[in-house]
Amino acid sequence: MLLMGHMADSIGLELGMVCVNDRLGTWPLRDRLDAYQPTHVIGYGPIDPDLVGMLALRGKWGRLLGQYEVYHSYAGTQPLMLHALEGGHARRR
Repeated sequence: MLLMGHMADSIGLELGMVCVNDRLGTWPLRDRLDAYQPTHVIGYGPIDPDLVGMLALRGKWGRLLGQYEVYHSYAGTQPLMLHALEGGHARRR
């Protein structure tokens, strides 16, 4: 399992698992998707439209696995949403 999302790296620090931030990094998002090939996406609210577009180019989409209310979250009223990525494979350059 490889988790991607705008707060996935924080989860990775807590759980000791490999996670990739989709918003922060020195590589462009497309390169991070191709290199890491995430299996799950997590974030507050729906998957970011830019990430949805990049996933669609690779024939992937997210299937909602769970939605969680996180109290006192910086995201306000947005629930934390976990998606499994399904579909094709990351394209290669």
